[in-house]
Amino acid sequence: AIILNVLYLAIKYYRDGVLDDPQMIIFPHMTLQWEEGVLFFVSVANTVHLFLKHKPIILLKQPTQKRYEMDQIVVKSRNARLVELDLSQDGSRIEKKWMISPWNPSKSSLLIFCWFSPAQLLILYCTNQQNWPFMLPIAYLVAVFLHLLASFYTDLVNDTQIITGQILLEFTENL
Repeated sequence: AIILNVLYLAIKYYRDGVLDDPQMIIFPHMTLQWEEGVLFFVSVANTVHLFLKHKPIILLKQPTQKRYEMDQIVVKSRNARLVELDLSQDGSRIEKKWMISPWNPSKSSLLIFCWFSPAQLLILYCTNQQNWPFMLPIAYLVAVFLHLLASFYTDLVNDTQIITGQILLEFTENL
């Protein structure tokens, strides 16, 4: 992803003369050079892929109807829904089960997003001779903050899994 940033800056430097053009270079032609367009496409396509990647999981043991008055049957998630499943080989036993589709980004896609996001490319696109000393650090800070946010969130998910596993282990040992 860092190589993509360096490549984009090289293309911009040779296209616009960022470091030697005294005029502000913001959307000079309404068209991008094809190399720049390809890099924008890679960034946007990766972003779309990152946010649309889900992994469907069927919750076979989660009840879909209340058996007792105090039962909690609702799976509270915007990624959960009831689906009809054929649980037999011949199609004679169709039941409703909960399916949850949590977000499941790949590590490589997440890293590319952190270090080569569309927001960062927009900042780099607006860079010119007058503002490059502070625009490049801003683009770098955006990447660092995105990376830290993704890293902290990944740590939160991993820590939650460890704690949940430990609680389940302690509960089953005490039975």
